[in-house]
Amino acid sequence: MAKNAKEGKKTSKLQWILFVIVIPIIFAIAMLLIVLSVMGINPINQLKEAPVVSSFVDSKDEEILQSQLEEIQKENNNKNTQIENLQSQVSQKEAKIEKLENEIADLNVELERREETLLTEEEAIKKMSNSFSGIEPKIAAEIIVEMEEQVALKLLEQMSDEERGKVLGAMKPEQAASYTDSLIERKSAE
Repeated sequence: MAKNAKEGKKTSKLQWILFVIVIPIIFAIAMLLIVLSVMGINPINQLKEAPVVSSFVDSKDEEILQSQLEEIQKENNNKNTQIENLQSQVSQKEAKIEKLENEIADLNVELERREETLLTEEEAIKKMSNSFSGIEPKIAAEIIVEMEEQVALKLLEQMSDEERGKVLGAMKPEQAASYTDSLIERKSAE
């Protein structure tokens, strides 16, 4: 038991030295290094230049560290160059995407315009078909023969069966046969 008491005192003295002397000294040194670093003074380099400490620093180790630092800097420069190249490629791709999106928008506008034109053309043909109902079949036949064939076929399609028959009957047989064949082909293609 007496032995335990001696060991307890010995341990408590050691703890006292550690807590009162060693830890505050380490803390003070750490704070001094931080303050010097903040002030712009590199204390490690200053210690290397001191005559006693410089004998402990091996110049070969310093050269190895310097060469490793240079290699890391070269690698960093290469990576930065690669990043710049990739960023320029991304910019080019984005510009191409924007150009294609503009092209798509233009094509959509053109498609809408053509659809409107097509609807307008169909409406015009329907109106013309109604107008032909009041014209004498012989005159209507002469007009239709002079029209562009596709427009004439659309016009004939819009007419009622009775009116179409009268107009075709007023045409020359070859012309009536040609228009009739074309009308049949159009109906079978649909």
